[in-house]
Amino acid sequence: MMRTHLQPSKSITLKQAVIIASIFEFSGAMFLGASVTGTVRGKIFDTDVYEDEPEIVMLGMMTSLIVATFMLLGATFFGLPVSTTHTVVGCIIGFSIAAKGFSSINWDETKNILISWVAAPLVTGAFAILLSANPFTRGYYAFSFILFVTISID
Repeated sequence: MMRTHLQPSKSITLKQAVIIASIFEFSGAMFLGASVTGTVRGKIFDTDVYEDEPEIVMLGMMTSLIVATFMLLGATFFGLPVSTTHTVVGCIIGFSIAAKGFSSINWDETKNILISWVAAPLVTGAFAILLSANPFTRGYYAFSFILFVTISID
């Protein structure tokens, strides 16, 4: 089981961490899963470019999953913050650029993804500074909620 920063600091117990993680993992999958899956499946790159070569998409997606697995394992091993979605999206963009060039990427959709990656921490930081005498702690606790709101708006 992977640890949060709260559990080793004894802010919450392991049982509380598992319950909180279960609630938010289920909620994210339930409310955002179809949207994220649809975007990853076919909106990041132009599927028409691969119409005559579906095997390239199959190989690229499989390679993306394998590379993402090793990236996530490495990041987790070293205790680095990690995002499965960020890793997979980056791998898909990389394989499509390698296979068909920069023109194969749907930059309008990709731009929205990249903006949300930058905007979420900035919005969280802004709320933390505005709402707390201790902004780092408030931002740390509010990040998940504000990320959810940011993705929902996007």
